[in-house]
Amino acid sequence: MAALTPERDKRDIRDKPHSVPLPEALRDVAERDGTGQPPLGGVLSVPHRPRLAEARRPILGIDPGLTGALALYDAAADSLDIEDVPTFMVRSGKGRKTVVDYYSLARIVDAWAPRNPVVWLEQVGTRPGEGAVGAFSFGRTFGLLLGVAAAHFLTVELVTPATWKAALKVKGDKDVSRQRASALLPRHSGNWPLVKHDGRAEAALIALYGSHHVGGLADRGAP
Repeated sequence: MAALTPERDKRDIRDKPHSVPLPEALRDVAERDGTGQPPLGGVLSVPHRPRLAEARRPILGIDPGLTGALALYDAAADSLDIEDVPTFMVRSGKGRKTVVDYYSLARIVDAWAPRNPVVWLEQVGTRPGEGAVGAFSFGRTFGLLLGVAAAHFLTVELVTPATWKAALKVKGDKDVSRQRASALLPRHSGNWPLVKHDGRAEAALIALYGSHHVGGLADRGAP
């Protein structure tokens, strides 16, 4: 899992995996072994060590698809702000197609940048059955988000769907993401009331995943 940071000291902050206590919202996520106890005494392994300052920052989770969303989660305040990925229709041959509104997307990140969030961006590869045009469009949106975050000197973490879904026990179709998000973030379940809001739920779950991997290190005195 690569970390793109605007500032680095002489040490490699990705030196060795470290274990951190599970936050309350994720206690039920831990796998149980034959003894009925969470593995490693109730901790998850974290592959890098963010600075302590990062541990106090909000998390911006992003599902970058056409039906995706951006979720700004502050675990300390238990606040969650969500915006759908902005889109509009354009002519395409004899029909019309949906495309990302890049300027509006950049404005969303720009509005949240003063809160100095750590960005957790879903890294998705080519999907089965996806054509070259669709893959290029998705990659362009992904690149734009990286560029906007870099322009604001925000730390960016990349996470694959398989990684965060396994950690949060999200199994099945898109509607499962809504159900799981409601279970882990019950106060904010009103943000994804419809089936089409699965992107909002997934962005919130990515942010929750990120808040554990960053925020959980604060109590252990990570530099």
